Amino acid sequence: MNAAPRCVWPLAGPTASGKTEVAHLLAERMGARILSVDSMLVYRGMDVGTDKPPPEARRRFGYAGIDLANPDDSCDVARWLAAARVALDGFEGPWIAVGGTGLYFRCLLQGLDPSPPADPAARAEAEELLARDGSAALYARLRDLAPEVAVRLRDPRNPRRLVRAWEIARAGGGHPPDRRWGDPPRLVGLRRAPADLRHRIALRARRMFGAGLLEEARELRRRFPRWSSTAMQAIGYREAFAALDGRMTPEEAVAAVAARTVRLARRQMTWFRHQARTEWVDAEPNSAAEALAGRIERIWRQEGPSRVAV
Repeated sequence: MNAAPRCVWPLAGPTASGKTEVAHLLAERMGARILSVDSMLVYRGMDVGTDKPPPEARRRFGYAGIDLANPDDSCDVARWLAAARVALDGFEGPWIAVGGTGLYFRCLLQGLDPSPPADPAARAEAEELLARDGSAALYARLRDLAPEVAVRLRDPRNPRRLVRAWEIARAGGGHPPDRRWGDPPRLVGLRRAPADLRHRIALRARRMFGAGLLEEARELRRRFPRWSSTAMQAIGYREAFAALDGRMTPEEAVAAVAARTVRLARRQMTWFRHQARTEWVDAEPNSAAEALAGRIERIWRQEGPSRVAV
């Protein structure tokens, strides 16, 4: 299979579903490169906690869309799209877009929300207010500043959306980052039964701590004492910091990471069910990655690649 320029073969699904292993098999078969569609893999050094593919795999499959910013910097979907555009232009062979961040898939395939561009000064102001006073206070300030933006914000407790809405309000924009796109994007997804996914998530949480998450978090905090609000949303680091500071035992931290990851997987599945046209491939606990890759490849052959909008 050869993808035309500016097309991708999409592979979506919740965290811990096994997408990465399957994507690597498919990339090997197709001679493809991989575009990561994950809002947390964009941060440098946050490798263990985000379950980032190892360096050898990143080199082998020409990974794009990762390691774009340091943890003390915000990296939004526009910045990720710009990096994706450069990568797609630089290699005309097939690309596999794999990940679990629905918004990134939607913007890749349908275009960026036509809101005002990022404003680092306004973002820094919002992040300072958020850190100092909390999300409720920032939302109250947003309502005073631009009620037409605040009223359209569907999740005022989401720090990332709240900060972006503040940027838009400061720029005089009238639409928060929640506007409706056209028809939902077409995706192929890998999913598992809830009990199986919970089991895999629990194993992964324990594996991360065993692989050095505490040590990674300690070193990253030394290098970057203050993180951006978007980087701090990455599951694992808040819990690792709590364990390092004695506010949690390591076992409590592992359990907290697993619980947060389960909630994330549920939100991801809700998005893929309701915000995308997803054709699912169901994986059983004993499904071999090779068999799953074959089933996904057959669907791709039938449907063809997805044209990107960047």
